[in-house]
Amino acid sequence: MNSTSACTRTSDRAESKQRACGRSGDQSAAIALINMPFAPVGQTSIQCGLLKALLLEGGHRAEVFYLNLRLAHAIGPKLYARLAEGRWLNLLTDWLFAATAFGPGENDSRYLDAMASDSLAALGVSADELLDLRNRRLPEAIDTWAEETDWNAYAAVGFSCTFDQVVASFALARRLKQRVPGLTTIFGGANFNCDNAAEFLQKLPWVDCIVVGDGDRAMPAIADRLAYAQTLDGIAGVIARNHGQVTATVPEVFEDLDSLPDPDYAE
Repeated sequence: MNSTSACTRTSDRAESKQRACGRSGDQSAAIALINMPFAPVGQTSIQCGLLKALLLEGGHRAEVFYLNLRLAHAIGPKLYARLAEGRWLNLLTDWLFAATAFGPGENDSRYLDAMASDSLAALGVSADELLDLRNRRLPEAIDTWAEETDWNAYAAVGFSCTFDQVVASFALARRLKQRVPGLTTIFGGANFNCDNAAEFLQKLPWVDCIVVGDGDRAMPAIADRLAYAQTLDGIAGVIARNHGQVTATVPEVFEDLDSLPDPDYAE
């Protein structure tokens, strides 16, 4: 690659980041909201839909990516449904994405040995199929999702996580930060509390911010800060990394539910 093309690509990335952070005068931020596997495919995400509506109401830009549907299409809806239904079995869906999120395990057979043969039969999958998913198909899916979208066009990606989406979200966030280091990664959902959120930020450098508790005020406030290139510390319920230090603010309970907009399910 010659110096002219390198400079052009650098300029393109800078312009994309400027649009993402709204530094051309409109002071808005573009936020991507991600619904990861293994969320059910038969319903929309009320969390992502509501956060999108709140961000739009606050003058920001938001788009929801239903990557659970993408995976169901890639591996087949029947297999996806069986895995989603069996997600509580020995933390199966966490294990499937763990190699992509944290690196390959030392001994996959130890986990499979703990899976009784009747459990595998109930799922309708073999041990070889699970290994292929963990070590080939799911890493390929994560790579595809990381590469096919211009993530420079967004100031942040937000992952709304229930218990079976956390490791999958960590996997994609890690890959996105490798490709776009300046992209802010935001996590929230029922699986996070003040104690484990701080631990995640200390241990996982690709996690920038976790919202504990209600995100109805926190998410628009985060977008406001990003639009002005400000730090995220001091927002109620937000645990963030600031100059290498993890800062936390006590979450608040959102009670005025009648003031919330209808969820936006345009996608």
